[in-house]
Amino acid sequence: MNPIRFTTDALTGAIDLDDASAFERAADAQFGPHPVPVVRTTATAVVDTVAFFGWILACAATVVWALTLQTDNRAFDEPIERFAYGLVLVIPVTIAYFLIAALVLWLMRSGKRQQFSRFRLSQFAAQNGMTYAPKAQLDNGAEVFDLIRGSKPIPVEVGNLHLPAPGSKSGATFYALGYVAVRLPAPMPHIVLDSTRNDVALSLGAGLAQHQRLSLEGDFDRHFRLFCAPGFERDALYLFTPDVMASFIDGAVTLEAEFRDDVLILSSQEQLSALLPERWALVSRALDAVLPQFRSWERWRSSDSDRVVRTGPEARSSPPDRLDSQAPLISRRVAELQTTPLQRRVPLWVRFVQFGGAAYGLSLVVLMLLLD
Repeated sequence: MNPIRFTTDALTGAIDLDDASAFERAADAQFGPHPVPVVRTTATAVVDTVAFFGWILACAATVVWALTLQTDNRAFDEPIERFAYGLVLVIPVTIAYFLIAALVLWLMRSGKRQQFSRFRLSQFAAQNGMTYAPKAQLDNGAEVFDLIRGSKPIPVEVGNLHLPAPGSKSGATFYALGYVAVRLPAPMPHIVLDSTRNDVALSLGAGLAQHQRLSLEGDFDRHFRLFCAPGFERDALYLFTPDVMASFIDGAVTLEAEFRDDVLILSSQEQLSALLPERWALVSRALDAVLPQFRSWERWRSSDSDRVVRTGPEARSSPPDRLDSQAPLISRRVAELQTTPLQRRVPLWVRFVQFGGAAYGLSLVVLMLLLD
């Protein structure tokens, strides 16, 4: 299979402002306002990390300043009293720091937002022989934004999924995922490759359970968890060989991969249908790692007459051959995610904040007892 490559000139090149404005007005009238994309890049991740550790430093500096404070007030004669005073000051310092940091981060991100994103993506789709739809409505309130679909060399669609969280009213709370769905020429056993590098834990769905995890060779288990339907362990390990896993770690370690019936789904916590050329390079690398191995698996399966792929009672009928049908390929997975919802893992920085808050509260209680 030939490598899948995308030409990305339309994402960043010059555009006709009149045409772009007319396109955006028409899209607003037909589909409503476009949600402001939250685009994460390596630069913003670095800024977030620096901001977090800057807060730690500001809190530590406040306590150190209080310990070295020289005053005639007898209430601060003892170091432990000055330490307690510093801990109390951490509260207003934290509030002021996060207000300033939030303003700075918002200015940085809003300044980098590119205008006419729908127009640019439509031009990108046309440039690559694909189609573009600003929005597609799925069942039960789920929506796909910036849906791009093509049929050569293999049917593929890329979009950004907004899935209402369980119990949310009018879709006020939702999960946002970027995804790639590829129509495969043959059904596959149910296999899930779950990345440990993001904060999204996709539901394994019907037919899979946590105890059906396979061990990967080398240290790949530190980066991914591999699950498969019972009886298809050989298939899963044949598909995700060490060289395929190495390719994922080199270029697509933040993606989840799932074979479901005759569809391959790659998903990310970040938008994949975006104005960033590196996102489309990420999609290319992931597909280039998996699809050639799928072809090899097909030949291996056909040479073994005893191997029959059973997709189970949850399998749905094959989607229509035409990609311009109303229902995107991802709708088949969304139906199951709404009955067994995806989850959010707790990011590491949230755990730090939770631990720090608990330790801070405990320190105040101990100091109050000591000062009595």
